Amino acid sequence: RRVLGDAGLLNTHGYVVGGHATAIAYDKGSLELLASSKEDVAEDRREQWYGRRGVGWVRLRHRKSGKTVFAANHHGPLPVNTGGKCGGEATAYNMLRVIGRHAEAGDMKLLMGDLNADKNSATQSALKTHMRRITHHWVDAIFASCPSHRTKNLGNGGSDHDAIEAVFSI
Repeated sequence: RRVLGDAGLLNTHGYVVGGHATAIAYDKGSLELLASSKEDVAEDRREQWYGRRGVGWVRLRHRKSGKTVFAANHHGPLPVNTGGKCGGEATAYNMLRVIGRHAEAGDMKLLMGDLNADKNSATQSALKTHMRRITHHWVDAIFASCPSHRTKNLGNGGSDHDAIEAVFSI
């Protein structure tokens, strides 16, 4: 809410808090919220434990085309590249299971976030067997069920992570 407020977007954009330091914002003028929820999918290991890690998701209908987008956001477990308590492959499959339970046939499927796992990790390797990795930078990535029209690294803007962007046609 604060980020949208600071950007002057509270009147035009909706948001869903996914828990575990995640949220998803969307343009209310072009997208209708159909459903949303969150589920735990991993847990940090003991040596760097902050808690459980989840995936927040939304199903959105594009008002003009009627097509549906399933978008999920994940903040991955620590330490980096371990996949947390159960490992990277388990974390990836837990996220894919959430997508499988809540997305519907025909949905454009997107999975994004600070995965706390780089491009060579077990987490991203397992995700790549089921989805396209559209773009990535360090431990941040965007995966999708379809190709994007363009991607861009937007720089850090004051964060320790660069913002990455992918543009899709609905």
